[in-house]
Amino acid sequence: MWVIAQKVVGRHIFIGEVGTATARDADFFGHLFAVVQHQNLQTQLAGYPGTKQAGRTGTHDHNIKTLHGLQCRISTMTVPDTEALHNERDKTMNPIVYAIPVFMLTILLEAWVARRRGVAVYDIPDAITSLHHGLLSQVTNAFTKIATLGIYIAVYEAYRFTEWSMSSIPLWILALVLYDLCYYWAHRMGHEVNVMWASHVVHHSSEYYNLSTALRQTSTGALFGWVFYLPLAVLGIPWQMLVIVGLIDLLYQYWVHTELIGRMGVLDRILVTPSNHRVHHGQNDYCIDKNYGGILVLWDRLFGTFADERDDEKICYGIRKPLHSFSPIKGNLHYYADLWQMSRAAKGWRAKLGVWVAPPGGSGNYHRITVRCT
Repeated sequence: MWVIAQKVVGRHIFIGEVGTATARDADFFGHLFAVVQHQNLQTQLAGYPGTKQAGRTGTHDHNIKTLHGLQCRISTMTVPDTEALHNERDKTMNPIVYAIPVFMLTILLEAWVARRRGVAVYDIPDAITSLHHGLLSQVTNAFTKIATLGIYIAVYEAYRFTEWSMSSIPLWILALVLYDLCYYWAHRMGHEVNVMWASHVVHHSSEYYNLSTALRQTSTGALFGWVFYLPLAVLGIPWQMLVIVGLIDLLYQYWVHTELIGRMGVLDRILVTPSNHRVHHGQNDYCIDKNYGGILVLWDRLFGTFADERDDEKICYGIRKPLHSFSPIKGNLHYYADLWQMSRAAKGWRAKLGVWVAPPGGSGNYHRITVRCT
């Protein structure tokens, strides 16, 4: 069933679900976005004193709400309507686009400061490759995010214990902390399960550590990552709150990708900082599978995955089987191809399945070959 607000003559806003989908309404992403828009309108109008239930005998309008001043009604949507919805989605659900100028300016600033200090932290082809990965990630996310968000909303509507108020600052802070906890486990599994490492490996494939590396994001993360945030839907965190705290968590992690900022004292013990995130990106033995936090490194201390940066051992960045390619397609798919080859060579379905769910390095893989960077 399609849901979309349609202005009609009158003094009320009506929001609900009427009409059934037809063969013309075959656009899956347009449908999901319409559901999202409907939920957004319901949430926005919930706090207005003029909002009320409305309906007409013999219709399916029992979900329609009204707000004095304007009248809208949900109606069936035809194929041309989906284009407008996609345009609106692109404007409202891709805030990362607005941060691009900041990313570019800070990358140029970091490169300039590094040059002034005589520190080689940038390689131009490598940095451009990171930007290509980031661009491809945004293109794929434009499609996958709307689907995974639709799943989150479906779980929220069906299974939530309660409903969090979006006007409570303490609840916003708690939502951010809980999101960061979910991120810790999603990130950790991205290093400890082969098929999830196949998605995340692209972020670690650069042998340089700088702000452009932060933009080297996966294009296949939506395959499994969304599962780890469904507990937040059950707890009653609205999807709007999820999107905003998720954006905060993501943007925070940008600035920690640098070698130009040293230790930060007590903050290194609480927050994810450049020092302890450098450890996370290292392939030295002591760096492997450490420091997974997004904002708080306290999760690593709590779950035993924290490692402090060593002053007497230079960190070697990258992955233990170098990519030797500037292609973002190969960067995203090369480890899936490796797993496919290993699963084909394995004997029996249990062994084949085990290849995908085993930890990287569990079957003679390259991930845990001893490395010491000098």
